[in-house]
Parts: sequence; C-alpha cells; structure tokens
Amino acid sequence: MNFKYYCVIDKQKYYVTYVLSDSNDKIHYYTLKDGETLLDAPPPTGMIAPRWDGVDWKETGKRVITPEDLEQLRDATLQVVNSAAQKAIYDGVTVETSEGIKKFGLTEVDQINISTMFSQLQSALKGEPSAINPAVGVPYHADGELCKFWSANDFAKIAQAATEYVFYHQTYCNHLRQYIKGINDYDMLSAIKYGAELPPELALNLSQLLGM
Repeated sequence: MNFKYYCVIDKQKYYVTYVLSDSNDKIHYYTLKDGETLLDAPPPTGMIAPRWDGVDWKETGKRVITPEDLEQLRDATLQVVNSAAQKAIYDGVTVETSEGIKKFGLTEVDQINISTMFSQLQSALKGEPSAINPAVGVPYHADGELCKFWSANDFAKIAQAATEYVFYHQTYCNHLRQYIKGINDYDMLSAIKYGAELPPELALNLSQLLGM
C-alpha cells in the first residue's frame, strides 16, 4: 500500500497540519474538521500563519482563527454589551422639568420606585385610594439631591422618560446580541462595541418597535 503526506488547510486556506494518507484516501491519526481539506503540497517551514495562495505558501503574520477562538470572542462580546447596556441604564436619564434639567438613576430599585410612585399618582388622579396627594406632589429625588415634591406633570414626564430610556437600551441590546450571534468574521466581531450600528433589517425592526 502506498502512503503519501498531505497538508491540511482550513476553509480560509490557512495551514493546519501535515497528515498521512494511504492509497484508499484514508487519513491516518487525524480527523478532518468542518471546512478543512487536503492539499497536495509540501508543508510550509519557518512561516508565521502560512496561507495557500493557489500556487505556494505565503507568510501572513496573521493569527489563524479557530472556531473555538471565534466562539470565545462571541461570548466575551455578548458579556461586554450586556454590561454596557446595564451601565447605561443604571447611569440614568436626563429629564427637562420645571426645576430645570435633572438626572435620574435607573437601577432596578430606582425603576421600581418610579413605577410605584407613578402608579400611585395615576390612581390618585382617577380618584382612587392612593398614598399620593396630587395637590401636594409626588415625593422623589433627582441624582445627588434631596427628596422633594414633584408636580404631577413633572413626575409624569420623569416616569415616561425613564420607561422609554430603559426600553430603548433593553431593546437595542437585544438586537445587538442577535447581530453578534450571526457574525462569523473574527475581525468584524472584534470591532463590535455597544452603540454599534445595526444591519438594515435589525435597524428597521428596532425602529418599528421604538416608534410603536
């Protein structure tokens, strides 16, 4: 039985390894992975990330990206955008009130407090039992300030701004995550940051949701 050595290249034509094959095309001591093929050529020597250009090996100096590398980067990128979305929400929203422009942090506790106060305000305005007296105002505080009574109109603006702000970041993050899950180019994935532009289809869907 005749044996021959072949190079293994991935789908981007980067050198992977050198294998032995017999006359029945059976590869010994190696299993081709998805996208890998055999190349009848001598192995490259002394090259950094060699790549087959159709005629010969070329030294690229570029790292060979494995599927495992890509998935590790994808997981890390998803964690980064999750953290960025949470930070943006926690940092809060600015609202133009009758007292001037004020900032309101939006941690989970803040969101619950604003939602609860607004619900109480709505009940009071409907004449239902409530802990809020609209004539006095809604007690709440802007970031770094003491609690004060806000007019019903001001607090309604604060609650609406908070709801829209949280909804935007949660929805944008959801769309960005979907985009990240579909990227299979390492360099493109490396460049993704929170706030990145979405591809047209996802951008349109986000726009429709925000404009509903």
